Amino acid sequence: MIVNRDRLIQLLSHQDARVRDASVHALERFFSGSPGIIEYILQSIKVFRDDCLSLVAGIKYFTPSVNDVQEIVSIINETDKHRDETSQNIYFQLTQSFLSFPFEILNENQNIFSFNKELTKLYKILQNRDGFKKQDPKHLWNELTGFCSQHRDKPVEGENIQYAQLLLEALSQYGDQIKGKIAVLLSQEKPDNYLLNEYMVDLAGRLKLEQTVPYLFRILQESDFMHTVHSLCIRTLGNIGTKEVVEKIEDLYYSNQSLKTAFADILKYIPYDYAEDLAIRLIKEEKDVSVKTFLACALCDMFSIKGITTIKDMIKMRSYDSGITTLVDELIPVYVYHNESLDELLVLEAPSKKHEGEQLQNDPLYQMGQELKKHLDLPKTVQGKTQKKELPNNKRDEKVISLKKERNKRKRKHKKKRKK
Repeated sequence: MIVNRDRLIQLLSHQDARVRDASVHALERFFSGSPGIIEYILQSIKVFRDDCLSLVAGIKYFTPSVNDVQEIVSIINETDKHRDETSQNIYFQLTQSFLSFPFEILNENQNIFSFNKELTKLYKILQNRDGFKKQDPKHLWNELTGFCSQHRDKPVEGENIQYAQLLLEALSQYGDQIKGKIAVLLSQEKPDNYLLNEYMVDLAGRLKLEQTVPYLFRILQESDFMHTVHSLCIRTLGNIGTKEVVEKIEDLYYSNQSLKTAFADILKYIPYDYAEDLAIRLIKEEKDVSVKTFLACALCDMFSIKGITTIKDMIKMRSYDSGITTLVDELIPVYVYHNESLDELLVLEAPSKKHEGEQLQNDPLYQMGQELKKHLDLPKTVQGKTQKKELPNNKRDEKVISLKKERNKRKRKHKKKRKK
């Protein structure tokens, strides 16, 4: 592995929010479920209270100690969720994190939940969830398949989403007993229940089932990028992260132009030299600047020091899409991680901003936004007073809809439509 857990933990307390955010996201991807991380996130939250939402949202991905739970409850009790939006988000994310923690650890802290009415109610819910998860795996499996049959032709919404996720959490505890069933269902080229197929992809990722890799690539190729199963395949293949996954990406890359950004998204979950080397090689061969940008982001996400020179060359040659990201900002956490001087990045900052400004001016979405702003800000005189011109509600709605359509077009430019 080319990323060090302890170094990422150190960077959780860095003064630059970009570095803190990149570090907690990397810990989520590469060390999910690990103990000994939450205490450092909590320390950083206290220092950077006004800019800590990424840190707070990341807590649920790790295993707490008894002391961590006590500290989280303490922060919740000190937070007035009605004060402002930041406080509301902190309160919500911290309380929701308990849903992801092992109940036996929470049970050791049962008494501290009783001092907060909302936490008392939440504890009872957690207790019921724990009892539910302890049911026989055969019963849980039948419950999931029955649930998928009931929702075969209708969307899963509201409490049903939560129930389905609870079933998946419960079943993921019984990997040895269900992995064969998962593989069999995913091997079906024409599944008769697409919702069940989606949940099997999810479980394959939770359990990191290597035998499902060929089936996952087939589903990725067949699914529309707007479908949930498409993004689940990306995450699952990244979680499995074996050499086989990376070799298959290389094998499919050149014959699947519209899947290239999906392949880049998979690589960012695999912090090993075989993924790093492939991403660097593909950048050097790739002509599409948008795809190159996604690959560069993957290298930054794995804190690749070998990729720095390649990415700097992209910035110097203006061979990246600033509509996707600002590469200088992406490189800053990588430089800090490796204790590299930021001076050379500062030199690149001015030409980078110029390039991004030029691309922005030619961006249809930006142009539409400027047009909308002009209409909303245009002054007019009414009874001797200068006021802003108000568009009729239907006209403003049309412009907002047009902006959304343009944003979706941009997404389609970088994603694959299902091959017929």
